[in-house]
Amino acid sequence: MFKDPKKILVFGGAFDPFHLGHLKVIENLLIKQMADEVWLVPAGLHPFEKKVANDQHRLKMIELGLLKLDPQLLAKVKINDNELNKKGVGFTFDTLNFFQTQYPDWTFKFVIGSDNLDSFHKWNEYQQLITKYQFLVYPRAGYDFQPWYQQMQALPDFPQIEISSTQVKQLLKNHQSIIDQVGEFIAQYINTHHLYQD
Repeated sequence: MFKDPKKILVFGGAFDPFHLGHLKVIENLLIKQMADEVWLVPAGLHPFEKKVANDQHRLKMIELGLLKLDPQLLAKVKINDNELNKKGVGFTFDTLNFFQTQYPDWTFKFVIGSDNLDSFHKWNEYQQLITKYQFLVYPRAGYDFQPWYQQMQALPDFPQIEISSTQVKQLLKNHQSIIDQVGEFIAQYINTHHLYQD
């Protein structure tokens, strides 16, 4: 049976840990029908040498976090481990090109938070990246839509995300509850596996 081409929003990141802010981004993008599916692509070796929890822990926390989604929305979310299977650093441009090659009739867009704009010029082949693929920029509290690139689409009417993975880790360091930031499933998982305790 012939399937219509899909519109895919790729949401990449360390997801270290996955939190309710990530979940809200996914939920709002799907509710407002910005795409047919959202693909979560956790980073493997981080381009900026950022140390993260191991792949299995991060994948499991994503799965646990997604349990809070409405089942109809959950059906439109895929976890893609393409970058986790790479031996070297996974670059966004290479990942999107790989997806486009696999599904040439589909449309791929990438979503980032406004907190990424200031360092976007450091992304590998960033000029080719935004020439070939459209980027949606989700508002993050405390970060304006600056600097701006014409090929990007701002989402100013979407509710700002105030939670960050850095905030979660700081709360853990201070021995404070993180349930309001990550939900009970991930909080329990982090506690059980003694993650981010160093």
